[in-house]
Amino acid sequence: MRRLALALAPLALLSGCQTAKTFLGLGTYYKPLPGERVAVLQVNSAQAADPSLADVKVLLPQPFANPDWPQPGGYASHAMYHLQLGNSLHVVWTKSIGAAADSEQKILSEPVVGDGRIFAIDAESRVSAFNADNGGEIWHVDVAEDVDSDKLLGGGISYDSGRVVVATSFGDVIALDAATGRQLWRRSVGAPMRTGPTIADGCVFVVTIDNEDLPVNGALRNLGPNCHRWDCTCGKAFFVENLFVDRARR
Repeated sequence: MRRLALALAPLALLSGCQTAKTFLGLGTYYKPLPGERVAVLQVNSAQAADPSLADVKVLLPQPFANPDWPQPGGYASHAMYHLQLGNSLHVVWTKSIGAAADSEQKILSEPVVGDGRIFAIDAESRVSAFNADNGGEIWHVDVAEDVDSDKLLGGGISYDSGRVVVATSFGDVIALDAATGRQLWRRSVGAPMRTGPTIADGCVFVVTIDNEDLPVNGALRNLGPNCHRWDCTCGKAFFVENLFVDRARR
């Protein structure tokens, strides 16, 4: 028995040998493809500063204190420029916004800030408003009260002029009074939305994820996401535009 063990020992060391790996039960051995291996990401270890730029000054605009963050990305333009930041960052308060994300229901939208309040949406489409100074809850409302939980996946919120506009994963766009949470208007687009609306010049823009056949110049085409636009105050619809159609027209 000892002689058998000694005879098998060299085979165990030959992990690159197909016969040894198969014999020892280590799986099937696959010979690598022949040829030279070239890294996909080329890392240049000899990187150095350009000496001709040594005297070039980096000029930044004057930093400014930004009081609000009303939409995903800051504002409709997503251009936040040079923001002012204090010297000492620390946690002022923490507060639960409601249901946490899990394997089936996700939180895809960040909180937004407007007029001294913070607004957030949880994994079950409950929208809440908090005092930005102390975290005290001002109101909360379940915008998916009569919706099947299987349809709750993402969605987002934005703030503008005293209104919180919610784009939901179950195909509704809802405007709430930012002070009380009271519903101002509700419109159905028939397709899920995964992120918060863009609000500009009093108009609400949302993009759905549907991919349906739409009539374009008398022909049916299978096209991508649709853009919907409403008046922020009353929810009056202005247009529904397919983004890929608009690109093709240009």
